[in-house]
Amino acid sequence: MSKIRFFYSLLRVHWGFSVRLKGATASQPSLPLPPPTTILGAFAQPLLKLLDIGFDHPIKYDKKDWGSVVTPSFKCFLYSALGAAMALDPENIVGVSNYAEITRIMSLPYRTGGKVKDAIKSPIHESISFIMPVQAMGSSYSPGVLIHTGAVLDIDRLSECLNVTVKDIEDVGLQSCYSVSTLGSKEGLVSVVKAYYGEPMIYNDEINTIAYVPEGGVIALFPERFMKISLWDLDYKTKSFLIPVKLHISANLIASPLHDDVKTLKILPGFKAYAAPINEYFKVVGFEHKI
Repeated sequence: MSKIRFFYSLLRVHWGFSVRLKGATASQPSLPLPPPTTILGAFAQPLLKLLDIGFDHPIKYDKKDWGSVVTPSFKCFLYSALGAAMALDPENIVGVSNYAEITRIMSLPYRTGGKVKDAIKSPIHESISFIMPVQAMGSSYSPGVLIHTGAVLDIDRLSECLNVTVKDIEDVGLQSCYSVSTLGSKEGLVSVVKAYYGEPMIYNDEINTIAYVPEGGVIALFPERFMKISLWDLDYKTKSFLIPVKLHISANLIASPLHDDVKTLKILPGFKAYAAPINEYFKVVGFEHKI
């Protein structure tokens, strides 16, 4: 019988996080919340380290899915994952503010050819835009905020793909959840408050959850209690997600969710909701597992 495991970490964010948009060059906007791939990567990094799996480690996966993943072994996690999600803790005093801070770079990284000559020959008030090009760097600011993160994986698939045993993963699973250290870029430092690794609780009807959920996997029973946001999913395709919120502000300012027992979502066929026994209010909606 296949083994499904729930990786869960409650994280305290130090200042915030940055998740750069794909294909960004000069301007580098950031997603307001970490997408499922970022959450999965947060768990994958410490687990690979604990398993002593490096960049050149051979894996048993040769399909072309997901394009060019920087770390080949991460394909095993994408292949094994049923779902991943995050949520702001309802008790947070503040939420998340997404802001693109304008900086000036003392160089000419995006200017070539005649532009450089024009800058040299022009008066200072005209050449300043060439000499100091503006670059917007996006980040999500949430100092001290608590964030719930979770990922659901088939560790039979994962162990086979990584060329390790199920026992190898089981032995370090909980330790890997306590070893999550970043969200997004390396500057997005976090501290683990508590963690869980083990069998999930599974739901297949009406639920409530504080996590964002894929719009294609649920029906919102109370649409007014959700806002929509675009994130890329585990297949790296941009999709619509529903976020439970107390207040509808904007996509760049996200408030913490309302925490109560009202069932707000109906799970659609082909999907399930998964939760760690230590936190039933944080449910990850993902694919139904098929042996």
